Amino acid sequence: TSDNIVLHQSFLVEFPDESNIPQFEKEFGLWVINTTYDFVTINDGLTYYNKYGRTNKLEIIFNIKADGSWYNEAYIYSTSTSEVQKLSFDVSQYMRNNALDSFEDFEIEYVVSGHSTDLLVNEITLENNYQILEFYRIIDLNSGQVSAWTKFDSSEIATLNELGSLSEKFTIEYKVIEPSGNEAILSTYNGGFNYIQHSTETQLTLTDNDIDLNSVISTERTISFTADFGGTALLDVLINGFLYGTQAVNVGGNDYEVSFGNTNDYYTLLGYSDSLMSASIYSNINPLSKISWQIQDSNYFGAVKHVLVENDITIINPLTYNATVEMDFANLYNRGLILPKFARIKEVYYYNTTNLNKTSIPFGGYVVNNTGHVSWPSESKIHYYYTNRFDEVKDGIIYFDYYASDFSSQLGLSNADGFKIDFIMPSVYWDHTTIEKLIISFNDFLGNAFTKTFWDLDLREYFMDSVKSNYEQDIFGIGKVMVIPLYIPMKELL
Repeated sequence: TSDNIVLHQSFLVEFPDESNIPQFEKEFGLWVINTTYDFVTINDGLTYYNKYGRTNKLEIIFNIKADGSWYNEAYIYSTSTSEVQKLSFDVSQYMRNNALDSFEDFEIEYVVSGHSTDLLVNEITLENNYQILEFYRIIDLNSGQVSAWTKFDSSEIATLNELGSLSEKFTIEYKVIEPSGNEAILSTYNGGFNYIQHSTETQLTLTDNDIDLNSVISTERTISFTADFGGTALLDVLINGFLYGTQAVNVGGNDYEVSFGNTNDYYTLLGYSDSLMSASIYSNINPLSKISWQIQDSNYFGAVKHVLVENDITIINPLTYNATVEMDFANLYNRGLILPKFARIKEVYYYNTTNLNKTSIPFGGYVVNNTGHVSWPSESKIHYYYTNRFDEVKDGIIYFDYYASDFSSQLGLSNADGFKIDFIMPSVYWDHTTIEKLIISFNDFLGNAFTKTFWDLDLREYFMDSVKSNYEQDIFGIGKVMVIPLYIPMKELL
């Protein structure tokens, strides 16, 4: 009509990230749209109409998209007085009221009318108040090992390496738990692939592989290579599984050099395995005695006795312990099996569902190699049990009893030349440096002993003033000692 005053302005704000909302959250999220604003207006006694023919000086109109369709004016807020506030629209409640399932997008229209009216929009946010918990676990398809469920935020993971140490061949399982406690597991989180293969190997190119270990010229005892290790300054060098030391030095860019010292001796050219000292090491000395005691650290073990104690000191260093692994019979063909820290197999068996008797699987019906990998020969009866007598295996579990060792990787170094043992003695014995008898014995699973006996072991060369400082250390509980290396060639034990 002629007396209506139309004075308004409107603007539309669209949500830019609708494509990034995960499908699970679209369906199960608790969505709330928030907007904070400052609105200022005056009352001049006139009536103003906006583009929709309404007389509100401010209207905030929420439009949402759900189940593939737009629902305009899902919520309209209006006012004609000045205010500063945070306005929230419960999208999920609207969807429940209208039997909608999947939230997909939204937009907000701000409509302002009237003379001397001002609107400042400070913020628009979309919140999902549905607190779901995410977990993943790794199934190693080579070893059959299944990791524990690990809580994480999938939105923060961009590459597989961010999940930590990964096996060579594996699959990932994904689990979500909603606030009510319901959970869902996706067993193929790695997409349409049956498994993922992962490797941290780096291609290495030798640029100078000529070496003369008899030369006294350092450059002739050095090899060079190029490899991308991210610019790491120093790299460990292993030769046939033995640690030669942190000897690969970055000389610029991706170029490295490995130097082999300047002499051909034990100290320059030998590589060593990690220590074989067990956490279970013990002695025949009573550790509670006031005149005898033991000292133990991660790097050494010492036993001290008074001369009044007649027995010789004996130190026992167990290298193996009993272990059992359970194999899920249902995974016979879709997962491998590796016995962790394997040293020697004892028995493979299952319990009969009907009579609970133990049923052993004879050797030959399975094969375990030196690294603990289990395989099943084609003629093994296990295949018949799986096809025809699966339910006979109680709880679907096959048991592997074996000897395990924390040193399985070291013991598997079949090309070892011998053993290095650090013998510790008080340095005050500078005038009595001969050990009458020292026996070092290695015992196998069959009860055989391979022994090296040192008679009248003369250690004077280590106590010479010119070299003594190379072997002298301070050990709490013993005092100042000499740490003397003894080398036992393998051929002397056979």
